[in-house]
Amino acid sequence: MVEIRFKPADVGSVPDGSVTNIKVAAGAAIDMDKLTLAITNAEVAAAAGIEKAKLAALDIVDADVDAAAAIAKSKLGALDIVDADVAAAAAIAKTKLAALEIVDADVAAAAAIAKTKLAALEIANADVAAAAAIDMDKLTLAITNTEVAAAAGIAKDKLEALAIVDADVSAIGVDKVTGAVDGRAASTTGDKDVTAIGFDSATEEVVLDREE
Repeated sequence: MVEIRFKPADVGSVPDGSVTNIKVAAGAAIDMDKLTLAITNAEVAAAAGIEKAKLAALDIVDADVDAAAAIAKSKLGALDIVDADVAAAAAIAKTKLAALEIVDADVAAAAAIAKTKLAALEIANADVAAAAAIDMDKLTLAITNTEVAAAAGIAKDKLEALAIVDADVSAIGVDKVTGAVDGRAASTTGDKDVTAIGFDSATEEVVLDREE
């Protein structure tokens, strides 16, 4: 073994660049303040675990945030969310929305909203489809004579009893009157009409009344 002795005062400075990596012992433990480092990203190990407090302020942009970062909302500033920011399948609960001013265009044609969820409806004639087929028992009708078509063909058994008076009758045929005799039948002759016919049981005579 060769022993070398020297005094520190006799040792000069080492020129920059003269010390290489292979000349530094693995356990050299050189103080940081004796180094001048220009560390780049490639020189930092993936598992370096450098504390955030030891880093300068970070100007993080969207591209710096991992798609699966799952950052808590409480760690974000106020968000001005617009429609385009909400996914089509977001399924946001209605209780998390402010009051909605829904107009007709917002309701899908096939929405099938229950009637119980609607306010009172003032339905006009124009609102009822021509083929609506509304049951009669759901209507309150006060039908007058003018509302019945001339060719309505209402069956007699659907009418109440009729109290017909003489003024209601126009040219009823003799054959439709019980006990009437037509004095002008084609089988008779003469120039006077028989106005009435009867039978006198006392004399057993037929009694005819005729025109004067």
